[in-house]
Amino acid sequence: MRTSGQSDTFYEQGTTMLLAELSEEARAELVESLARRVTERRLEMPAVLFLEMHKPIAFLGGQALAVAAPLLGALFGYENVQRLALFVQSPENIEALTQRIEAMSRESTQHSVDQDGSDGSDRSDRSVRSVT
Repeated sequence: MRTSGQSDTFYEQGTTMLLAELSEEARAELVESLARRVTERRLEMPAVLFLEMHKPIAFLGGQALAVAAPLLGALFGYENVQRLALFVQSPENIEALTQRIEAMSRESTQHSVDQDGSDGSDRSDRSVRSVT
């Protein structure tokens, strides 16, 4: 019980409001950031496989992150965990992330082919010629 002289500062300040949903800007930022991290580490195939396998239970993953938010929030920041939980619980977001990872993978593959100056077809021709 509070006495009449106690202030209500703890409840007015220092509490974090829960987000109801992600803004379109925050969603796009998360898609771009996560896709960039995956492609930088060259983990496109395992990431896409994981995301596609778990898309049907995406909502449960988001809820699990929400439950673990107090613990994970100490390590990664509560707002970051909350945004990720909101992002993960929507299958549409998972699909957008998968598509962006695939697009970035194609871009990096195309960029490496352009740097080599060839598409690899001449190497296969040489190997066939050397065998015959």
